[in-house]
Amino acid sequence: MLLAGDIGGTKAVLALFDHREGKPFPVAERTYPSQGIISLAETVLDFLAQTARARGGRAIRAACFALAAPVYGPAYTFTNLALTVNPEQVRKQLSFIPCLQFINDLEALGHWILSTEEQDCFCLYAGRPAGDDRASLNKAVIAPGTGLGEALILGGREVYPTEGGHADFAPQEETDIELLRFLQRDYDHVSYERVLSGPGLVNIYRFLSRRQGQPL
Repeated sequence: MLLAGDIGGTKAVLALFDHREGKPFPVAERTYPSQGIISLAETVLDFLAQTARARGGRAIRAACFALAAPVYGPAYTFTNLALTVNPEQVRKQLSFIPCLQFINDLEALGHWILSTEEQDCFCLYAGRPAGDDRASLNKAVIAPGTGLGEALILGGREVYPTEGGHADFAPQEETDIELLRFLQRDYDHVSYERVLSGPGLVNIYRFLSRRQGQPL
């Protein structure tokens, strides 16, 4: 049995999977508000206790947690959440799981894109691929949510997470420049994440309401 976790800035989803006909099959799933997580390991232990009946005593062979945080160094600190994960401490607390790994959430999404079928995706704009072999083309993964996650898929094989959402917001049009000046009143650093995310939509709404003289 496999344990997977997607720990984002707003919610954390934990799920158990079994293998059926060579594919992972969901057995149990539970969602936790991220703001309430003090310890990732304690949250996982709570999940396993809540899903003990569905597990039926079967051992967990491996676990992987996708984090909305840079995954390097001795500890992983979330950008949009007051949470730091110490990987070695988590491994000690969950030592009954023989293989336990951490991955950036956008890197996980990139690997999903590489493994999914075209019919599982919704096309917003087909565009014109710069080559005949679509599978090997470079791809950008853009995921606006609590923050702005970004990753690169190079050569149709390698996935590289980035922190591109924290790059400077660099507008060119006059209205966008006004938006930048408006946001500079509230933020020392205005990144693309300040406009292309859930909270970013609120920022745009605040700006347009003020610009048009309407109450918030």
